[in-house]
Amino acid sequence: KNKEVVYIAKNVQPCKSVICPSVSPDRPALYVLEINGGKADEIGLKIGNKAEFELR
Repeated sequence: KNKEVVYIAKNVQPCKSVICPSVSPDRPALYVLEINGGKADEIGLKIGNKAEFELR
């Protein structure tokens, strides 16, 4: 709700089977932001950072 990064799962691959592994943060999260592999490191994204985005 505060648009704070609470978890980062890097280079998660799309699931191509019927049973897929789940990715779950350690803390509750309201939003999920999907970005290209390597982008989190490229922009220095860290847990605790504030995200800026608008919901449309």
